[in-house]
Amino acid sequence: MKAGAMRGLLVVSMSIFVRRIGRNLMRLPLCLAAVVAVLGAGPVFAQGDYPAKPIRMVVGFPPGGGNDIIARLLGSKLQEAWGQSVVIDNRPGAGSIIATEIVAKAPPDGYTLLVNASGMVINPSMYATLPYDALRDFEPVTMLVSFAFVLVVNPSLPAHSMTELVQYAKSQPGTLNYSSAAAAFQLAVELLKIQTGISLNHVPYKGSVPAITAVLANDTQLTIVDTTAAMPQIRAGKLRALAVALPRRSPSLPEVPTMA
Repeated sequence: MKAGAMRGLLVVSMSIFVRRIGRNLMRLPLCLAAVVAVLGAGPVFAQGDYPAKPIRMVVGFPPGGGNDIIARLLGSKLQEAWGQSVVIDNRPGAGSIIATEIVAKAPPDGYTLLVNASGMVINPSMYATLPYDALRDFEPVTMLVSFAFVLVVNPSLPAHSMTELVQYAKSQPGTLNYSSAAAAFQLAVELLKIQTGISLNHVPYKGSVPAITAVLANDTQLTIVDTTAAMPQIRAGKLRALAVALPRRSPSLPEVPTMA
C-alpha cells in the first residue's frame, strides 16, 4: 500500500430514534418517516392527535456540527408541517452516550426524539457497560443523511497531501496531535495510524466544532470530521483538506483527492 493510502469507505450515517414501547411500533415512526420523505415536497399533516404538544429533539453534539445542523433543518420542517414547536436540545459529551441515556430514560410517549449517528452502533462495542440497551430501548424511525469523512490539517503543517502527511509524521514521531469528535472519527484516525505506521497523540472533544477549533488554534494539528462541519473553514482557507474517505471524489470538494 502506498504511503498515505487508506483502505475502506468511511461515512457516518445520521438517524432518528425514539424510545421503544414494548414490542409495539408507534404511529410516530410512520408519521415522522412520511415527513422526512417529503421534506420540501408539499404539506404534511400529523396523524390523529399527534403531536399534541412540543417535540424535544435531543442531539448528542454541540451546536454547529453536522448532527446539529441537520437536526435544526429537520426540526424547522417538522414544526412547519405539524404546527407544533420542535425544541433542539444539545447534550454533548461521551460520544453521544449522555444524549442517548437521556432519551432512554424519557417517557416513552414519542415526544422525545434522539438524533444520533454511528455512536449508536459503535458505542456498545467500545464500552463494557452502557446506561441503556440500544436494541431493547430504542425504535429506529428513519435514516436522515450520510456524511463523508474528510481529513483536515492546520495550514501551517508542511503537508499538502496524504503522502506528505505520513512522511512528516514519520519524521516527527509522537509530536503531532489529532482531535476527534466521536468514536467513529477516532477509529478512523487509529485505522490510518495502523495502515501507515505513524504515531499521533489523541485529544478527544465533545463534537466536530470544538475538534475543528482545536486544529484552527493549532492545539491539535489534524482531525477527521464530517464534511458538513468542516466545509466553511475549508472554503475560508483556514483548514487544508488532504483527503476524503470515499471511493471517488466528493462533488462538494472536487479538488480534494480520496484516501485510497
